[in-house]
Amino acid sequence: MTDRRVQKTKQAIREAYLSLILEKDTPKITITEIAQRANIDRKTFYLHYDSIADIIHEFGRQETEELILRLEQNDFFDDTSDVAVLFRALNTLMEENLQLYQHIAKTPSYAFLWGAIKDILKESLIETMGERLDISKAELEICAEFYAAGTISTYLEWLRGDLPMTDDELAQIIGDTAYYGLQKLLTKPQEKA
Repeated sequence: MTDRRVQKTKQAIREAYLSLILEKDTPKITITEIAQRANIDRKTFYLHYDSIADIIHEFGRQETEELILRLEQNDFFDDTSDVAVLFRALNTLMEENLQLYQHIAKTPSYAFLWGAIKDILKESLIETMGERLDISKAELEICAEFYAAGTISTYLEWLRGDLPMTDDELAQIIGDTAYYGLQKLLTKPQEKA
C-alpha cells in the first residue's frame, strides 16, 4: 500500500515539474512551485527527492529504460543490422512527450537537460553493448560518446524544426549513417549540377 502511494506522489511531483517546464522559458523552477502544483508540501517533496536534478535524472533514466525495453522487444540487440530500429523506437518514445521535447529543444536555458539525457544514453549504450563487443573499454567509451552525442545533436535540430522531414525519414537517415558511416555517402552516384 505504501509503495503505491510513494509511486503516486513521485509521479505527481514529476508531472508537476514537467508541466512547469512547458509553461516557463527558464529552468528556474522552485521546489515550492513544484510542491504547490503537485498539491504536496515541501517536506513531502524532500521525502522523495533531494533536488530538482534528481527529478531530471529519474525522468532521463526512465525514458532510457523504456527505449531499451522497446529495443529488446524488437530484437535489436540480437540483430543490429537494421540500426534504424533504434531511431524508430526513439521516435515513438519522443512522440509520447513531443511537446515537452520540442519545448526544451527550443529553449536554450534547458541545454543542461540534453547533456544529462546524452550522458544517460551513453551510459546505457556502454552497459547494454559492452558485454556483446570485444573491444577495449576506451574504444567502447569513444563509440558510445560518438553515437549518443550525434543522436542527441541531430534530434535537437529536428525537434527545433531545423530538419524539415518526418520522424521516419530522420530515423532512416540516422540509422543508415550510424550503420554505414560516411561510406554510404561516398558510394552514392553524384548528382550533376
